Amino acid sequence: MKVSTTKLENCQAVLDIEAEASDISKATDDAYRRLGARTAIPGFRPGKAPRQVLERFISKEALEHEVVNQFIPKAYEQALKDTGVNVIADPEIEIIKEEPITFKATVSLRPVIELGDYSKIHVEVEPTSVSEDDINNSLESIRQRQATWEPVERPVELGDMVVLDVKGTEDGKSIFNQKGLQYEVKPEALFPLPGFAEQLVGIEKNTEKTFQLTTPEDHPNETLRGKSMEFQVQISEVKVKKLPLLDDDFAKTVNFTNLEFLKERVTNNLKARVEAEARLKQEETALNALLDISRVEFPPVLVDREIERLLSDRGNKTNKEAPPDPKLVEEKRPVAIDNLRHSLALGKLVEIEKITVNPEEIDSEIEILANSLQAKAEDIRKIFNTPEARRSISDRLLARKALSRLGDVASGKSEEVKPESATDKTQE
Repeated sequence: MKVSTTKLENCQAVLDIEAEASDISKATDDAYRRLGARTAIPGFRPGKAPRQVLERFISKEALEHEVVNQFIPKAYEQALKDTGVNVIADPEIEIIKEEPITFKATVSLRPVIELGDYSKIHVEVEPTSVSEDDINNSLESIRQRQATWEPVERPVELGDMVVLDVKGTEDGKSIFNQKGLQYEVKPEALFPLPGFAEQLVGIEKNTEKTFQLTTPEDHPNETLRGKSMEFQVQISEVKVKKLPLLDDDFAKTVNFTNLEFLKERVTNNLKARVEAEARLKQEETALNALLDISRVEFPPVLVDREIERLLSDRGNKTNKEAPPDPKLVEEKRPVAIDNLRHSLALGKLVEIEKITVNPEEIDSEIEILANSLQAKAEDIRKIFNTPEARRSISDRLLARKALSRLGDVASGKSEEVKPESATDKTQE
């Protein structure tokens, strides 16, 4: 078997493979044995007919098809062993000719990562501050969450909470029908359609109103786009929001001794948040600076996988029966490329800096997830305690540590930087 290798850009290569006479002879013998076992020949048990008899019952086309289909996978595997090419995905096979069997396999190679000298990157963390307005806005947000809704005997106003029965029809067909719906009358509300909230203003309790709205052109239901819908509503209750006074008694309702302690906690939390945001911005700037002086290349198949992951995260499952929207795929391509460049660079930094994650850190991350997600903590622990989930968490923690390490180097907090070259040229 003759094999030649040609390197392509973007971490790809082409293996040109041509069968020799001895390869064809062996493949033909094997094909006759397989076909003989599957072919019913009078007077012989399956697989027992001699070669000269099989040749009269098996067509040339069937034999050639069997030889090609069986030879190519074996030849490809042997070619990988002979050339030492390290692939990361299934090949794209193109048959050039069948006599002798000649084909090419386009393969995806491992990424090539060469990090520049990141010891020379310098990015300071921007100074941060928390204003009195920021503190007051946070206190007001807490106050809003503690508000109560009290019934009132007056027509609906913007900002109210109403209880209503609502029916929506389009050309006489029922589209929306709900009873006892609690609805906050906000002018920016888009549900069930933009402008619905404004139509409720002025309606009195226990009275009905009928009005029409036009569905927007970007409505999720394509069949309703631009259509006129008629709504019938009846308000059974009108409530107004009552905000508590911002005083010591209010602080006690949210588990603080007095308002001063609540304000202190809010201030500290705001400071921690803006400092974390400034640090993250500094780290991301340092990472982009690292990418500017580095070489990070990868095959297109990794971009396709990342696009599939991004679409899956959005709930757009990709499958053979329902391929994703090509426009959506192209929209995600730049994001996928950036994600890969970042993750591969950080992965190389993990290797160079010998960054590790221990099991206790993974356990701690699982506990954080279990306490933050709105589900049974024990169920979350079971989900994330699988080997695959723990590996995923470990990878995320490693990337986080690598980014933090790079941030320390860029801000001058770290004195020890690995002097050796940060290069991975496995395929070169």
